[in-house]
Amino acid sequence: MILTIADRMASNSIFTKRYCITIAAVFLVLASEQKGVKTAYLAIFPIVMMWVLDANFCWKELMAYKLYNKYRTIPEDQIDFDIDISQMRSSVPSWPATMFSTTLLIFYISIIAGIFIIDRSIN
Repeated sequence: MILTIADRMASNSIFTKRYCITIAAVFLVLASEQKGVKTAYLAIFPIVMMWVLDANFCWKELMAYKLYNKYRTIPEDQIDFDIDISQMRSSVPSWPATMFSTTLLIFYISIIAGIFIIDRSIN
């Protein structure tokens, strides 16, 4: 059950990244149709919001895996079956640290940089 929670958070993270790429592409298409107007820069706000949401999913996924590892090593007769993942907050990096982790930072900064580069070439 705990692994199902972690898998759900991981799939939500993937969906967030897909939506982020779609939003960036839509705004870049709009920017290419309206030359001279900085429409592409409007994509930065939803991309940052997706980044925040994705960091939340990754943070909760880390907590769920930590909880799973805790119960995995305990004998079955001592398990209390409490699946509240918030009890693992102290054993994982904080939410802002997760937001600025290497993988998320590279993904979202490259999308934002790509928007600036492509918008410069369009206009």
